[in-house]
Amino acid sequence: MNRTSIIGVGLIILGGVLLLNTLGVAYFSWKRIFWLFGLIAGGGFVVQGFARGHRGKIFWGSLLFFVSLYYNLWHWWIIDRDYLLWLPSMSIAFGLSYLVLFAYEPKNVTELIPASIFIGMGMIGILWWWEYLEWFEVEDALRTYWPLVLVAIGLALMFRRR
Repeated sequence: MNRTSIIGVGLIILGGVLLLNTLGVAYFSWKRIFWLFGLIAGGGFVVQGFARGHRGKIFWGSLLFFVSLYYNLWHWWIIDRDYLLWLPSMSIAFGLSYLVLFAYEPKNVTELIPASIFIGMGMIGILWWWEYLEWFEVEDALRTYWPLVLVAIGLALMFRRR
């Protein structure tokens, strides 16, 4: 079996980036290099997890990938550089990591529950920050629909593997 070392690929890319920085072709700070390396390593862990069937590598690798993607977009000024968007963005990253676990094993529908909760919380935070939602609307919806959390937990307990 031909195996590629994630660390080896990461070091090659890191060396290339540092060479471009040294030659003055492009400027990279250490934060940008660190998050670029995290993006590559996270993607590599996900690929290895899918190839070898390791759920832990899939979840944590995808979390590292999505968090690194957020910080790369943030450092390159592609998304808004507001520190208050950090928590909703991390919530969405956790939700997307659970969705990747569901993509690995579609029979395990219980992964959709934390995915939808984390992504929903993140989207509510971002929509509130962009002023598309008012807090009293969110509070009213939570007061009305909070029993759905109990239903979701009950469904997760019924469908989980024994």
